[in-house]
Amino acid sequence: MGQEESSSNLIERVLETIINKSQEEIEDFILQNWYPETLEKRGVKSITDSLHHLKREFGDFKIYQTFNESPGKESAFLFNPETEDWLKFSVMITEDKPSFVKGLGLRPTVPPDDDSTEIKEENLATAITDSIKRLLEKNLFSGVALVAKDDKTVFQLTRGYSNIDSEIKPNLETKFNLGSMNKMFTSLAIAKLIEECHFSFDTFVAKLLPDIQIDQAGKIKVHHLLTHSSGLGNFFTPEYMKNKDKYVEVKDLLPLIETEKLAFSPGSKFQYSNSGFEVLGNIIESVSEMSYYDFVREKIFLPLGMKDTDSYRLDDEVENLANGYTKHLAMNQPPSKEWVLNTRMARIKGSAAGGGYSSAQDLLKFSQALFSYKIINKDLTKEVIRGKMQLEPGSDETMYGYGFGVHKFGSLTRYGHNGGAPGINSFFGVYQPINYTVVVLSNYDPPSAERIGNKIHSLITKMKK
Repeated sequence: MGQEESSSNLIERVLETIINKSQEEIEDFILQNWYPETLEKRGVKSITDSLHHLKREFGDFKIYQTFNESPGKESAFLFNPETEDWLKFSVMITEDKPSFVKGLGLRPTVPPDDDSTEIKEENLATAITDSIKRLLEKNLFSGVALVAKDDKTVFQLTRGYSNIDSEIKPNLETKFNLGSMNKMFTSLAIAKLIEECHFSFDTFVAKLLPDIQIDQAGKIKVHHLLTHSSGLGNFFTPEYMKNKDKYVEVKDLLPLIETEKLAFSPGSKFQYSNSGFEVLGNIIESVSEMSYYDFVREKIFLPLGMKDTDSYRLDDEVENLANGYTKHLAMNQPPSKEWVLNTRMARIKGSAAGGGYSSAQDLLKFSQALFSYKIINKDLTKEVIRGKMQLEPGSDETMYGYGFGVHKFGSLTRYGHNGGAPGINSFFGVYQPINYTVVVLSNYDPPSAERIGNKIHSLITKMKK
């Protein structure tokens, strides 16, 4: 272990259990250390499955540092020397003693003690090339990357294959699955309807979808759905996976979502929710009297010239589209040694929560249009990208707006969204006020794109003109 700051030993015991204990020992640890209300709500099996998933994600990661982040949160930085990946693992705990676990969090991060020197702007491309060289040599990335200042590309990369069997290589127009990055398009579609005075961010779901049967629809506002603060969760349940081929259109998911019980009172906390964004997709369809797909295509993609951006069925024949490749074939199973098509796990068709496709060139067009207010007016754009929910308690540096992550780094703010699933990973960020856009799209498992994106991010935040 590297530098270590003060923390209770609860996070260390959680990590020790995840990494080294048997399933029986893990279950016993959960029964003894989880907050009773969380345990009752989620159940031992669900929590055990989550820990097994984390065990797979940790792989060869080493504990670098543990620390108290806040009275109710202990965290650890984990480092994988082979892939040069950094993870931040957090345990949300009760503040009373003895402490109990209330929840867990895991996300890619940048090195905590990055003391590299500043670089000059004119040397950025060379610095990026040097920074990612070892990752590319290890075949840890397949996809494309683009960095632009305003609308001028200053760095670009294509690597690997969009189709391994046919040895087809990707280019900057290749269509990659975006995963959750689609949420930006959904939020802007909602904002366009608000711009047209159909409703407001404070309108309740029950008014817009009077026949919907989701829990407490009369208390959930559009604002809550856009900020992941509705209390809804995720529709990716065993029931969904067993019958995923029948969930094709946006409305098809409503019966699943209507079985959910809210995890908390709307507006009281943040919980990432794919279900909430599917409800937004249904609102778009109901109010516009268009399909979700037609609305975003006709109101956003086509006016901006985003010809390579849309949602496609898995069985559609689409030119220059990247297949997704995964090594994670099933929960609680070790990864395979070879890359396998992700079609068994992939959605039949993307929708309001994610799963659509775009290219690096199209996302650069999107970036420039967003901040020149060509999609929605200036006031609405600023409202959409304004941080509203803290992603980390007590910190305004990492926030979530309406479908956009908002991250502050000194004088810079990065607006954007990532996406990830088996065979899918994407990184998109616009750095203001310097108007740099970073797009990394990969058809490998996470964090293939994010590790490249984080390397580029680290350099941009140290750049001087």
